[in-house]
Amino acid sequence: MVDSAEMNNVNLIKVKEGGVDRGGWSWMCWTETTERANKESDHSVRRRRAGGGLDAEP
Repeated sequence: MVDSAEMNNVNLIKVKEGGVDRGGWSWMCWTETTERANKESDHSVRRRRAGGGLDAEP
């Protein structure tokens, strides 16, 4: 297991090299949560369209 302080340093270096979105644990966590959010929002969007809801508003 990698030391958490060492992991933070690795993340900081990656941020300096080109942003968290280009690599590292932060990116992996972000993609994972985004994929989950997308799956959830797909369901809620279908519900909204079926019953009017937010998508029906101008």
